[in-house]
Amino acid sequence: LGELPKRASDVLERRFGIGKATKRQTLEAIGKRYKITRERVRQIERDSIQRVRKGHVYAELAPLFASFNDAVAAVGSVVREDTLLGMFEKDRSVGNEVRFLFTLAPQLIHRGETDAFQARWGISDVTMDAVERALSHVAGAALEKQRTMSYQELSGAVSTALAQYAILEVDPAAVACYLAISKYIDEN
Repeated sequence: LGELPKRASDVLERRFGIGKATKRQTLEAIGKRYKITRERVRQIERDSIQRVRKGHVYAELAPLFASFNDAVAAVGSVVREDTLLGMFEKDRSVGNEVRFLFTLAPQLIHRGETDAFQARWGISDVTMDAVERALSHVAGAALEKQRTMSYQELSGAVSTALAQYAILEVDPAAVACYLAISKYIDEN
């Protein structure tokens, strides 16, 4: 961040809760501080991330970014954010910094929390879309049955649903990661 102008650096620190900022701040809160719109804060954030990616320090992080990509690929190419954070943060106090590094990683895709899904990271939009559709389909089918389903039933249903999206062979550990993404499917 030292290569960025002061305001750009400050916006990233506040948005991600890194550096001097200890908590993540909203676009609106940062906008009020600088007397600019949320959209302008978003533009500064996006531009600042692009500048960091062009900086000389960024290239030195390539091995770290490759390890992020490998970790996501190893669990089925889509993983819940807190699970991925747990793989890389030794100390909970550095979670925001690790999340910032995930954001900088060129191949990682972030999808924020929604009514149906937890915040998640992936390495392919196509796979993420297929997993989300499959989970939605399985959750709907489970709701129609109006009964608790065993893990084996859920796992099989997810694998079958994924096959409809040309994801034919799914590792059981990947299915477990996928199920953890859904807010409509949970263990009891």
